[in-house]
Amino acid sequence: MELTPFSYMALMAILTTFVVSMLLVKFRHRHIHVSSNNVTGIQDVHHGDVPRIGGVALFIGLAVAWVIAPKDLAEFLRPLFFCACPLFFIGFLEDITGKVSVGLRFIVSFASALLAKYLIGVGITQVGVLVVDGFLGTELGSYLFTAFAVAGIVNAINIVDGFNGLTASVVITVCLVFAYLAALSADDLMVQYSLLIAAVTLGFVLVNYPKGSLFLGDGGAYVLGFLVAWIAILVPHRSAIVSNWSSLLVLSYPVIEVLFTIYRRVKRRQHPGHPDRLHLHSLIYGRVICQYFPALPKYKKNALVMPIILIYMLLSEGLVLVFYNDKNSLIICFLGCAWVYNVLYRRLVFLNDL
Repeated sequence: MELTPFSYMALMAILTTFVVSMLLVKFRHRHIHVSSNNVTGIQDVHHGDVPRIGGVALFIGLAVAWVIAPKDLAEFLRPLFFCACPLFFIGFLEDITGKVSVGLRFIVSFASALLAKYLIGVGITQVGVLVVDGFLGTELGSYLFTAFAVAGIVNAINIVDGFNGLTASVVITVCLVFAYLAALSADDLMVQYSLLIAAVTLGFVLVNYPKGSLFLGDGGAYVLGFLVAWIAILVPHRSAIVSNWSSLLVLSYPVIEVLFTIYRRVKRRQHPGHPDRLHLHSLIYGRVICQYFPALPKYKKNALVMPIILIYMLLSEGLVLVFYNDKNSLIICFLGCAWVYNVLYRRLVFLNDL
């Protein structure tokens, strides 16, 4: 059976990312002195030194896919990939040095989003709330809100990157949902864009999961977060039937996680970027998996977090497939998912006291 140009590109994206990931693992002894995770503090749930430069494999996979992509898709992707480059490099620098501040990384993500909006000429101009839409209707308002939203999603995707396969599986899941929403509007370009990001991520997760031989790192998480953020903006923008609020529901898990994290840290009078082991995925690991499966090897305990989180995500992803064009229902569903998150979180916090 002859492959279509897009199928060939997607297959090459998977293979390239997979092969480069395997090479990074195979020759880890050559670079582990600079690429080691170096996480020995409060967030460490892994065993031994693991390269955290998986973003290199993703970046190369994306580059190969762009070079061989069908002409219309390649032209569409060019400004987005160009604007993702600063995020990859600042994230990669953090991966190998551990000395890049959270503030600088946020500024780079904000600036990259501003540049992307300028180059592609698309941004968030309305959300269906009268007062907010008045601000978004101005050029300055649209630029600032779009950049803040993209930077927020970038950091949300990065903040759930703590267990083997977790961030990659979240990205693949939301990309598949966005591909479905784009298909409802017969938007083949956005279907291909979404599936391409899923394909590249799949090539990495085949190496990362379940043993965690290679970590995504900030470089990989930032690039994926940036590209997913623009999918979330572009799918409803290009559709007459998909509400802007559908994107919030699709991304509800990482968005709720980052909002709750900021709230929790500010309440504890800590810097929003202060590391801790109080994320939902961290509590699932410590309060459920370690408590009820103590005999499992550490990597198996680690690997169990991802499927549990995906079960929670099925709630939001299922609801968005039903209410994708109903703003009020989408808002209610998002608030419902936040309530479920809060219930689960409190239950886990007090689990040992029950």
